[in-house]
Amino acid sequence: MIKQQNSKSILSIFAAPVGLVAGATYHFRALMIFVKNPKLIGYIIVPIFINIVVGIILYIGLLLPGIDLTETIFNSLSLRFDAMIAQLPTWLNFLSYLVFGKILT
Repeated sequence: MIKQQNSKSILSIFAAPVGLVAGATYHFRALMIFVKNPKLIGYIIVPIFINIVVGIILYIGLLLPGIDLTETIFNSLSLRFDAMIAQLPTWLNFLSYLVFGKILT
C-alpha cells in the first residue's frame, strides 16, 4: 500500500507542475504518455529517423561544396595579396613581411 502511494505521489509531481520546474517536467510527462500507450511510439520514431536521414544528407550535401568554396576563396585571396605586393613601391617592401610572416629571400 505504501509503495503504491509513493509511486502515485511521484507521478502527481509530473501531472501538475508549477513554478520554475514546469518546463523541465514536460519531457517526463511525454515519456509517461508513451509508456502508457506503446502504440504511439511509432509516431515518434519514424519522424525522428526521417529527420536524422535528411540531416545527414543535407550535412554531406552542403559540406563538400562548402569546403571547395572555402578553398577557392583562400586561393583567390592569396593570389590577390601576391599581386598587390608585387605592385608596391620598393620602400613598402616591409609589408610583405607582415603578410607572409617570414623573411623572404
